[in-house]
Amino acid sequence: MRGEDPFDKPGVLDQIRRLLIERIENGSKAHICISSVITPRNTDIDELVKWFQSRVHPAVFVNIEGVVSHYEFDGSGEIRHFTAEDYQRLEHSIKRI
Repeated sequence: MRGEDPFDKPGVLDQIRRLLIERIENGSKAHICISSVITPRNTDIDELVKWFQSRVHPAVFVNIEGVVSHYEFDGSGEIRHFTAEDYQRLEHSIKRI
């Protein structure tokens, strides 16, 4: 993640959870969906989805928008690239889905 975690802002998670629970209780099929990208730090899609479900709510949907192969994580200017091991973890993760 780059920058602040938006879920750390006061009230954000509570609002998302309330909306999600309201949609579930009303029988809506349109729950909450979070879009994410794959980076060298999060090559395991299953673990990424579990992280969002534990952080936000077990019923949240997670979409993968794509793979970002060059990524600066912390504002340091250092760009992390995928390694052969990162690609192998990602490939293994995709095969499990």
